[in-house]
Amino acid sequence: MEALVNPSIRFWNGKRVLLTGHTGFKGAWLHLWLRSLGAQVHGLSLAPETTPNLSVLTGIAEDSVVSTLGDIRDKVSLNRLFEREQPDIVLHLAAQALVRRSYSDPIESFSTNVLGTLQVLDAASRCASVRAVVVVTTDKCYENKEWLWPYRAAGRPGNPGTARLRARVGQRQRPRRREGERLAVQPRQRPWQISR
Repeated sequence: MEALVNPSIRFWNGKRVLLTGHTGFKGAWLHLWLRSLGAQVHGLSLAPETTPNLSVLTGIAEDSVVSTLGDIRDKVSLNRLFEREQPDIVLHLAAQALVRRSYSDPIESFSTNVLGTLQVLDAASRCASVRAVVVVTTDKCYENKEWLWPYRAAGRPGNPGTARLRARVGQRQRPRRREGERLAVQPRQRPWQISR
């Protein structure tokens, strides 16, 4: 995690990164930033919905070497992409993040944000090259109470479109570890089968 907080060329140079949601605003900037640090980034996203769009203006979306336009819910295509790209790190930003759309079409939102995230985690668990997966979400996955303190994982879900963190974490306790003990996910092991 240190390398994500304080990115260094030494860490990222040559790393193979699979970035979902790379045609979105944050994903496009992250794609450009990681490439500037020397990472070999390949993005997976739906085609951009807005014009203008950063990923289109920079050429990321149309570059088939660094971009695949597709759906994270397509298990077969997703597994093929993992097999072909053999990523070291997976950064999962893809989501249906529009709150109004989540209320008008909650099934589509849950399908993308929950099942899509599970598909990404499952594909990553089957790919021996993957060393880390980071799932990015938003504070909007929690009910907004306008508190002075930060949101907590124990909070209630906020809206249908941003419920993927709740699906991943749920209300269960996270595995506890003693000082100096590391939690490890073994290659080809499901993300929820964590060994101590």
